[in-house]
Amino acid sequence: MSNLIKLTPDPISFSVVEIKFSSKVPVDVFLGMIYNNIKDQYPTLQRHKENKINKVYPKYALLDESFAVNIGSNIISFASIKDYLGWDNTFSRIKDVYTKIDDLEIFDKLTRIGLRYINFFEDITNITEHTNLNLHYDFDTPPPITNQITSSFLVEDDIICRVNIQNNVLENNKKGSIVDIDCSFNSIIDYDLERLLAYIDKCHTVEKDYFVNKIIKKDFLDSYNPQYK
Repeated sequence: MSNLIKLTPDPISFSVVEIKFSSKVPVDVFLGMIYNNIKDQYPTLQRHKENKINKVYPKYALLDESFAVNIGSNIISFASIKDYLGWDNTFSRIKDVYTKIDDLEIFDKLTRIGLRYINFFEDITNITEHTNLNLHYDFDTPPPITNQITSSFLVEDDIICRVNIQNNVLENNKKGSIVDIDCSFNSIIDYDLERLLAYIDKCHTVEKDYFVNKIIKKDFLDSYNPQYK
């Protein structure tokens, strides 16, 4: 397990923790139930634009100045609004929200528990050469670096990780490369608060271990001034 806390500059451009579930009550009902229990911390309520392609998407967001609790018919997700808050802060907020709504009897089954980090490495046009992944191609020569996308699936016990590498992309008018890691537990289980929190934390542990010890080469990681516990 890695004890990494932070890289400087921090390459994390997006992060989200996503829980999918079957509910006992309609979303418009449990939205009010959740809001009444966490409105002191997240006073702002916004409605997301309709997503006609993805029917399982958050319809509402409860916000404070730095964090969002997104709520849909069968999904709750948590995301930093601006800069990533760090895992200890993020996990503490998730635990606080679920502790406050645990006794509302909203949740029946948990169908997916996932965590995703998108890392953008500015000015690095070929992040592939800084990874330890054994990439395979279905043709004689690799594709050109431009917009190359390569996915790999890694499994750690009951956690599945999808790793997506994209070289030479533009993000906010800045050139660089992306390492996108999504780790999830996908078995259907009865809702239980302690089990839910344990799997969220396990997804993060597996994701960070892969990123630090199996995906990114150590010399490249060291160039980002890693801070450890």
